[in-house]
Amino acid sequence: MLDSKFVITYIAILCHGDWNEIAAFIKERRPIDLEECLKVVSALPCHAITIMEADYPAALKNALQPPFVLFYQGNLSLLENHRRCVALLGSRNDADYGEAQGKRFAKALASEGATIISSISKGVNEKVLKEAVPFGKAVAVLPCGVDVYYPAEFSELQRKIKDNGLLISEFPPGTQPSPKTFPARNRIIAGLSNYVLVASTHQGEGTLSTIGIALSQGKTVGCFPYRLDEGNVNNNLILEGAEMIIDPDDVLHHCGLKE
Repeated sequence: MLDSKFVITYIAILCHGDWNEIAAFIKERRPIDLEECLKVVSALPCHAITIMEADYPAALKNALQPPFVLFYQGNLSLLENHRRCVALLGSRNDADYGEAQGKRFAKALASEGATIISSISKGVNEKVLKEAVPFGKAVAVLPCGVDVYYPAEFSELQRKIKDNGLLISEFPPGTQPSPKTFPARNRIIAGLSNYVLVASTHQGEGTLSTIGIALSQGKTVGCFPYRLDEGNVNNNLILEGAEMIIDPDDVLHHCGLKE
């Protein structure tokens, strides 16, 4: 008799990590080949943890559609202390100000023990992860398998995070990114984070969906302020109730890392 972890992981692989497909597969009790299940799961090029296991990130269990399985490479213990988990997000095409402040905050927070969660996306996100890597505090949530280098131009950064941080995804190895995998990634970023810090964002960007999910789960959102003529949404978010953040100590206090 196979361990239930193997079965759930195999179902996730068969369904390409699609939450609705996995849920339907389990509900309908579709049959599986147990021998093939053991063979496929044993050959995974990464670790897998199911929602039934004790080490599964507790914060995700109460999130919107918690992944049945998380595939990962690196240090899963970075997610143990949820209070110290900060999503640091920004625009792909941002002014120097947002990138500079994002890097400054990422370094300051990581050096004090905060875990920095983001995506490996061009712009602010990949830059903040680079700042967190030397401290072993970078967590990259991927819209693809952890063995898929996306974007390819940041493959070196992805390797560094695997070696000194954490790569994590609900999509099994080999899965390529697609339009539906990016919202799923954003959902996980919001679920894993205790605090969402927005370096910059503009209308129509994925950062706004992550913020919306985080707010629906009662997470605290903070934003850097901008000049009024820069067309950044951060100021609007502050007017709507987000915290205006101007010093890393403000976030460190929220994370319990500063008195």
